[in-house]
Amino acid sequence: MHLGGTQYCTSPVKVTPTSGTVTLASYTAQKYGCGAARAPWRVEAEPGQRINITMLDFGWNSDDLVSTLGSLKCTTYGYIVERSLGTNRTICGGTTRHRHVYLSSSSSVDVVIATTTDGDANFLLDVEGW
Repeated sequence: MHLGGTQYCTSPVKVTPTSGTVTLASYTAQKYGCGAARAPWRVEAEPGQRINITMLDFGWNSDDLVSTLGSLKCTTYGYIVERSLGTNRTICGGTTRHRHVYLSSSSSVDVVIATTTDGDANFLLDVEGW
């Protein structure tokens, strides 16, 4: 399932191990504001389940892999907030085309897409219930 319309701005995104992958698109946050800081995506799994998030980064360029001092470069694409734990994880782009981003410890996270990245980065987040 792909979430691209404004009707998803206020409704939680429900995921379960049997529901398949839900895809969140950066384009939706950039164009409609859904998933942006003012209207983050709330992703919910069943109690006791976890949420797995992977990213497909269309802005990735192999020339951008290494910054000074040989460390991996992080272009901030957004944040994953796990309120129950008080954690906030940066979604880093520019490191690989496809990568694992986050595995929650709880059954609920908020996904916030940064809409002020240089060139408005284009990427997809695949979300699954585990």
